Amino acid sequence: MLALLLAVAMPPPSAPAEVAAALRAHRLECNPSWQRGCFDLARRYEEGRGVKRSDAVARAFLQLACDGDDGRACQELAGRYLTGRGVARDPERAIALYAKACHAGVGHACGSAAALLERESPRRDLRRAAELHDLACRRGVSLSCLHLAELLEEGRVLPADPARAAELRRRACSLGREEACP
Repeated sequence: MLALLLAVAMPPPSAPAEVAAALRAHRLECNPSWQRGCFDLARRYEEGRGVKRSDAVARAFLQLACDGDDGRACQELAGRYLTGRGVARDPERAIALYAKACHAGVGHACGSAAALLERESPRRDLRRAAELHDLACRRGVSLSCLHLAELLEEGRVLPADPARAAELRRRACSLGREEACP
């Protein structure tokens, strides 16, 4: 079992020594059976709580958590790839990570992936964006409800459906999106 933990917690040989040391030191807190520990460690290193602050170490723990399907970690990594914080800016990678976070249950990540598919992706996929807005809306993201309503009103990407669009606008309004209210 310890060999498995060490194998999972050890970074590839090209990782900086600082990252390798942190992963070794925290292998019991961040392992395949306790992915939440990886996310918590990422936050500690990001904020410098009880450890030396390090974006590289935080990113390594976020990646391990995301690889273990922690949606919060995938969402955090997506934001880094979108803005280029500590990594090369990569909107396509950000979309993939937001989508992974979405499928792990993070509603706002669904909306973020959809918005990027609408405006940042060279492969603009408005049908996929609509699907993600629908997921986000069902998870209580008011802006996605509004965007989906607009797509249904326009009838370009999805067949026009004024009744469903009105229902989505009411939902967006009830979730606090004032511009969706009559």
